[in-house]
Amino acid sequence: MSEAVLIEAQLPGAKLRGANLIDARMDGAILWGSDLNHATLFKANLTGAKLSGAILMNANLREAKLSGAELNETELGCADLSDADLNKVQMSGAKLNGAELRRAKLIGARLLEAELSDAILRSADLRGAELSGAKLKNADLSNAGLSGARMNDTDLRDADLRNADLRNADLRNADLRNADLSGASLREADLREADFHGAKLRGVTLPNGQIWTSDAPPPTEAMATLGSL
Repeated sequence: MSEAVLIEAQLPGAKLRGANLIDARMDGAILWGSDLNHATLFKANLTGAKLSGAILMNANLREAKLSGAELNETELGCADLSDADLNKVQMSGAKLNGAELRRAKLIGARLLEAELSDAILRSADLRGAELSGAKLKNADLSNAGLSGARMNDTDLRDADLRNADLRNADLRNADLRNADLSGASLREADLREADFHGAKLRGVTLPNGQIWTSDAPPPTEAMATLGSL
């Protein structure tokens, strides 16, 4: 089925486990609840496709086009979405534990309460993404673009946020215990009630623009802007 043309196809509940869908045209397709475990969707066009509730564990979606697609409650554990276009995708409640999202484009993506523990989002573009309530424990977000992202009540324990851009991000009540924020920018971020206990903050840009150069926590007057340290 390589290079298959399935534009706006009606395939809810389809059994496509292990299918070869390289370069397939599936924009606007209806694939609710479909089984695409281990499927190869490299460079497939799934723009605007309906995949909510589908199972795509260990699927190859590298460089796939999924902008505007619906993947709410979708199973994507250990899937490879490197370099995929996921701008404005709907992925609330999706399970992406251990998924590879290196350099993925997720501008304006909706990932409310998504599960992304151990996921690799290195250099991903998540500007303006909605990640409230998401679980990103031990995730790799180094060099990620998160400016303007909403991350209140997000679990970022042990996350790698080195050199991440968190300017103007909403991190209210976020759990950043033991996270590594070395070199990250928190300029003008909202950090009320965020928990930074045990976090690495050397080289971080504080909300007031000050760059912190010590391994020790910032002083009391700076701690007020950094939530709980």
